[in-house]
Amino acid sequence: MKIDRQILAVAITCGGLALPAGAVQLCTFDPTACVAPTGGAGDSQRTENRAYLGLEWSLGGKVKLEPQFVLGFRTLTIKDTGDVSGGDLGLRLKLFSGFAVDSLRLVYVGGNRDVQANLGGGYSFSNGTPIITGGIQSTYSRLGVDYLTASNTFMPFIQFNSLKKPQRTASGGPLTCPTGYTLTDAGNTSGVGVGASGSQVNEGKTCANLT
Repeated sequence: MKIDRQILAVAITCGGLALPAGAVQLCTFDPTACVAPTGGAGDSQRTENRAYLGLEWSLGGKVKLEPQFVLGFRTLTIKDTGDVSGGDLGLRLKLFSGFAVDSLRLVYVGGNRDVQANLGGGYSFSNGTPIITGGIQSTYSRLGVDYLTASNTFMPFIQFNSLKKPQRTASGGPLTCPTGYTLTDAGNTSGVGVGASGSQVNEGKTCANLT
């Protein structure tokens, strides 16, 4: 026989137990009395994959007015703290004064949503040598330097690309309850006694059926 919730609440209170207000005190006696609210905290992290285009000018020695064309792909893991990490693969092409593949670079990306450091390596086809590369990427721009291992030469560069600021992780929105339930403090969230258990709690709140 189902015991009326209000009668049970009075009986428990008279027994001298310190209980949270309302129907929360009945959670462990009647599993349907409390349910976990939905919403709240958003994703702890998200993955962002983005192809991009760019133009790059070499700043080493005599500055060339003709840029190289850049085709790239970047993948990032973005945390709710704003920290990011991932990888970037970029292919440099010479389009002016004849088509040719200039170089290929693969770099690690780490930092935050505003500024990311790049560090990695690749191969320069135009110079016939492996390269070590590093740089700083911000919104739509990158400043870096290539080290040509065969000739011990540093080649700084500036690049403008289509990489915008990484997006934030998704927000979960406000806590909400089903129809007929009221959002209230969860009380004892340890599952011991008469408070709401872990499965009935979200961010310290529970949805209580006060009817």
